[in-house]
Amino acid sequence: EVDADNSNVWHWLGCTGGTVRGRSYSQKECFEKSLELKADNSDAWFHLGKQCGGGTVDGRLYSSQECFEKALEVDADNSNVWHWLGCTGGTVRGRSYSQKECFEKSLELK
Repeated sequence: EVDADNSNVWHWLGCTGGTVRGRSYSQKECFEKSLELKADNSDAWFHLGKQCGGGTVDGRLYSSQECFEKALEVDADNSNVWHWLGCTGGTVRGRSYSQKECFEKSLELK
């Protein structure tokens, strides 16, 4: 039985999607549910952006770029997220980063 109130369980279920209490959930729905339970789940933000192209959390639509930015607000030392943010550039903790700066940051952290 899945702990339906555990953010981490929903995050990992998001890697495949699945069925909880007779209801099927897509990958995207699992990541969104994970973040509604715990908004500071950096991995769930990353996967919502990377695997699903973004999604809706607590009624707000987030693009993949915004998901990566949210992931880095929680964990600014995640080189993998910096790499993916490098595809567009973005703003993390109030500072704008160019695509190049994101890739450089990713490499610095590896």
